[in-house]
Amino acid sequence: MSGGGKGSSDSSTTVELPAWMEDAYQKSLAMSEEKAKMGYVPYIGPDVAAIPEQSQDAMQSMADTSALFGMSPNRDIRASLPVPTDYGNGVKGYSSFPMFEQAQNALSTKYPGLDKYLKSFFIDPKTGAMPADNAWDRANASVKSKTIDGGETSSRRKNRNPRNDTPRAAGPDSSR
Repeated sequence: MSGGGKGSSDSSTTVELPAWMEDAYQKSLAMSEEKAKMGYVPYIGPDVAAIPEQSQDAMQSMADTSALFGMSPNRDIRASLPVPTDYGNGVKGYSSFPMFEQAQNALSTKYPGLDKYLKSFFIDPKTGAMPADNAWDRANASVKSKTIDGGETSSRRKNRNPRNDTPRAAGPDSSR
């Protein structure tokens, strides 16, 4: 910790959490891990509304009038607009989701290893199952293989010195 004068020594403080709080913390952590497995959920509905028929008619009328007086070339307004998707109930619009799918397919075609690795973090969106070789299992196996003293739990680690992972002195009068 900080030193500087005569007789400076290291000190530490241990905070004990009540059992109910530790349980709540572990449940919260487990829930956050489960939610993280869900992955990105793209919006698949319309992003932009299509131009209504009445507005297209007004635009065409304006284009026809300006062409009649030689102010612009004669043109078909509807031919320059993309075809909207009909989402039902009178909703027509444009979605960026097809471009998202195209980008996903390009990634899996060009970089199949990267695509497989990225997908290993998340559930299969169609089945809801985790892939057989998933990142969560690899991480859990890694943590289990690196436990201190063959399986020390977090509550037993609290009396460790974070600088060099050696047991702390028993009391303030103990010397090293």
